[in-house]
Amino acid sequence: MSLLFAASLTSLFAAEQVTRPNILWICIEDWSPDLSSYETKGLQTPHVDKLASEGIRYEWAFTTSPVCSTSRSAMMVGFHQNYVRAHQHRTHEKKGLPNGLRPLPHLLAEAGYFTAIMSWKTDCNFTPNTRDELF
Repeated sequence: MSLLFAASLTSLFAAEQVTRPNILWICIEDWSPDLSSYETKGLQTPHVDKLASEGIRYEWAFTTSPVCSTSRSAMMVGFHQNYVRAHQHRTHEKKGLPNGLRPLPHLLAEAGYFTAIMSWKTDCNFTPNTRDELF
């Protein structure tokens, strides 16, 4: 009986893993839509084009801040950078997030995702801010 129960649980967990989508978030500083998937002439970007064809390719993008670190800070929490006190470019006196907000990598980890950053720089204008604290 316990073997049957264990087999049922295994198949249940396997089905759960199949239904959860993979997330690949590429965020590159100062990257424009100069990709062949956006029909930019003279460029060949086959690997990024393959990702675009299998996922979501956005047609419109807006930012609430033209500066990279404040914009990245807003993306990491899903709130306007002024709300999370990350409105200055590369703030040296970083503060914790207000009202119990938590960065996206923490929320994804709680949902069972493995999170990682492939850069030496996190550059968020709040704490936690280091690679080890965020990912």
